[in-house]
Amino acid sequence: MNFSALFLCLCLCLHAEEFVLQVFTGGRFGEQLQGYLQAKWVSYLQGVPLVYTPFSYSTFLALDREEVRFDPSAHRPDRLHQSIGVSPPLPDRSVYTCYYYTSSQPQDTIFPIEIDWKNEEFRRLALKMIAPRIDLALATPPAHTVNIAIHVREGGGFDRIENLEAEEALAMKVPPFHFYLDALERAIAYFPDSPLYIHLFTDAMDPGALAERLQQAIPPDRTAQLEYRRENNRHDAFVLEDFFSLFLFDALIRSQSQFSLIPSCLHDFAVVLSPAHYSVQDNQVIIDEIRIDLNQSIFNQLESKKYYK
Repeated sequence: MNFSALFLCLCLCLHAEEFVLQVFTGGRFGEQLQGYLQAKWVSYLQGVPLVYTPFSYSTFLALDREEVRFDPSAHRPDRLHQSIGVSPPLPDRSVYTCYYYTSSQPQDTIFPIEIDWKNEEFRRLALKMIAPRIDLALATPPAHTVNIAIHVREGGGFDRIENLEAEEALAMKVPPFHFYLDALERAIAYFPDSPLYIHLFTDAMDPGALAERLQQAIPPDRTAQLEYRRENNRHDAFVLEDFFSLFLFDALIRSQSQFSLIPSCLHDFAVVLSPAHYSVQDNQVIIDEIRIDLNQSIFNQLESKKYYK
């Protein structure tokens, strides 16, 4: 899979109006949703409407009702307006070109569109547009526990990791499992006096095997419940259910997968743990640095609750 999957944001003139149009070239729901949000960010900054290209599961989101759908017979760029990240500029088109990318890619080889996730107005707009239009059976955590979501991007038959080269290429997106064990130990340590509810979200076909390994990171003297989907789990099932369930938790452990990175940008978690750096030691990929983003105000709110073992 090409991690720098290209999508185009085309700023075009049509009947004296300007639009932003996003076009996708592949990827799963997370990558496609990130592409939409990047195009929406350009639309927001430029103050022009977005022409929307449907993508996986988008018909179940509010944006499918709110945005103008792309019509290739009507939405045709007819003149050069502005070109970003293209050398030389494409002729006879009004085009923004931007690249979907991960933090592990060399930054001098791409021209990213970076969303300002601190912009509260845009965050509210994004949440409004991606809200589900259908009822979903969400994994709602208990009310009187500290709730930790773990998103394990295992591959589930979609990503192929057959050698060290592929493992290194996916190191931040599909990190080795020791990262999740280390991150869970650190997350638990932030809440020493609270009962815990931990939910594993994954594309793995056998989530129970992963849950057994995660159990090792939970101290035996802690009151903690570990849950996961026990039947029919796979990479192309329960996608929206898992995605929107992540927004209900207090803490998040994630990889660089857009599927869980987007919730970490749009939802105020008390703490988010993610891989920050990897190395190769004895022909094995090792996550040797974990990033910890602590939202002090949300964390203090959790601390002020009365929890009982």
